Amino acid sequence: MPFVIRDAVPADVAALRDVYRRASLSNEGDRMTLLANPDALEFPGLGGDDRRTRVATAGGRIAGFATSLPAGDVIELDDLFVDPGWMRQGAGRARATRRARRGGRRRRR
Repeated sequence: MPFVIRDAVPADVAALRDVYRRASLSNEGDRMTLLANPDALEFPGLGGDDRRTRVATAGGRIAGFATSLPAGDVIELDDLFVDPGWMRQGAGRARATRRARRGGRRRRR
């Protein structure tokens, strides 16, 4: 299934929180530490700063998301989370390659 990439909107926050938590806990090596520190499992939100969160959707559902932020003349990937049910199916790759194709350059506003 092809992924649709779009900007995250406030209505997405509940789904982003779910993906963030489930993706974080899917790493067996980190699970016990994360469960012992539940604040680390809380999605920080969309923010009001220069961060930009983009989502990969499939069938109208969020399969993953990535947040980037400006760093001088380039854009850095800050995080990348994929719903465990969509892992190894291209959602993360779709998000990362879309940014790479643009060369990580900042868009003019």
